Amino acid sequence: MRTPNRILRADAEQLERDPPDLSPREAEQFSRILTVAEPILARRGIHTMTLPGLAEALRMSPRTMRRHFSDLDALLATLLRRHLRKLAYAIGKIPHDAPDRPQKMRAAYLAYTRSDVGFHTDAHLLLVRDRTLLPEDLFTNIEAARRDLGDLLARGHAEAALNLLDTPSLDAPCIEAALAGIAATIAERPKSAPPAPKQTAPIRRDRPRPATPPWAPRDPLALLRFGPLPMLPNFLHATAQPQIRSSA
Repeated sequence: MRTPNRILRADAEQLERDPPDLSPREAEQFSRILTVAEPILARRGIHTMTLPGLAEALRMSPRTMRRHFSDLDALLATLLRRHLRKLAYAIGKIPHDAPDRPQKMRAAYLAYTRSDVGFHTDAHLLLVRDRTLLPEDLFTNIEAARRDLGDLLARGHAEAALNLLDTPSLDAPCIEAALAGIAATIAERPKSAPPAPKQTAPIRRDRPRPATPPWAPRDPLALLRFGPLPMLPNFLHATAQPQIRSSA
């Protein structure tokens, strides 16, 4: 199985002690790729294009594009990580001692992830729609960061809160009412008693029974029905008796 180029590049970046810095021109190219590729990917979807095709759309060579991203998956993961960092920063602006801090954090989440007309922004649409298309090595970290945000927004109801917040047809009052109902339903559930400890059977250390001889009856009552077993001849005694030869 061939190792993907993005994994090889990640290994090289971890092992290289003094990686070269981007030149001003390369830094400008990197910023332009992220700025233009985000709305294109949101509009068309990552499954409809290739890296050389996107490079042609940006009027740059595929070699220049691969200088920054080994494939489209690496580009999408970079966009999603950047979006999650900015989203976490927007949520973190709410003071820790603010009253109703979880509700205000959820309001900040909605303000940052929705456009003026109420739909998802391009970056958040990529997160909600296309993150599951990433390979496992990239999807795991993205999903873990998203789940951490959900825990900040609704402790114990992270996935439910994220699903509600990412539904464009729901506004803030509907989301808060739904979360309150979920919390009340869970609180009303009777707590199940802990399972009783299993009782281990005592260890028996019986002596092994001697093997039953083949001539013994299987039914112990056979001796009572048919009488005692016949005496077997003593072959050793019989062979020890001297043989008497008759004289002719």
